[in-house]
Amino acid sequence: MAQNKQGQYEMTFVLVEKDAAALDTIREEIKTNLVRRNAQISKADNLGSKPLFHEKNHHKRGNFNCWQLTTGSENLSQINADLRVNSNILKSMIVKAG
Repeated sequence: MAQNKQGQYEMTFVLVEKDAAALDTIREEIKTNLVRRNAQISKADNLGSKPLFHEKNHHKRGNFNCWQLTTGSENLSQINADLRVNSNILKSMIVKAG
């Protein structure tokens, strides 16, 4: 029987620039998707609005976020797929922490 080993991951994503209320709504949607994928958020940092090094979809600035997650490695492909289909996310990356 295979064990579902939990790992620590860091998820960084850049949101399209919007007003604060819209950004909070987008973050809540992302949190809901992570819970649905059996991921626990241990830390959620909003790094603020910053210029992008390369323009993406005609956006020159984005709202940067860095979250620490605990989840099984089998959930990562589903989480990445959720991030890719969200039109409010310009870029995202998940890396193993530690």
